[in-house]
Amino acid sequence: MAGAPTPHHPTTSPQAVASNVQQPLVQQPLVQRLQQARDLAASVLDSVSFSLLSEAEAMAVLGTVEDLGRRVDAARVASAADIAVRSRRILGNESLAYKNGATNGTDLITRLTRVSSREANRRVRLGDNVTLRLAGTSMLP
Repeated sequence: MAGAPTPHHPTTSPQAVASNVQQPLVQQPLVQRLQQARDLAASVLDSVSFSLLSEAEAMAVLGTVEDLGRRVDAARVASAADIAVRSRRILGNESLAYKNGATNGTDLITRLTRVSSREANRRVRLGDNVTLRLAGTSMLP
């Protein structure tokens, strides 16, 4: 067949082949990198037989998993606060919640994460507090 690659005369350019090669992790889109990290963490954690670990390994695993959990929790809070800011009613039709058929930021967060509205509100409040502190503003008691 004309134009079809043959073992001796490939029609694929080196640039096309290079673009099919997996890009380094830092060059891939953020969401794809996060999904890869999630999948890797799930795979590693699923393979752990906690009761078979030595005492030293068990303590090291606990510390490592706790550190990972803290980083994930911080990202959950920051992400929820960001979604809430983008979903403010004052934005009207430009509100992220409005654009996605949700009544407000909390509603959108609960739909996206499948957490309770109480948990979504908790994350948003905590994220707002952290954002204010990082911005250098003082907070009222």
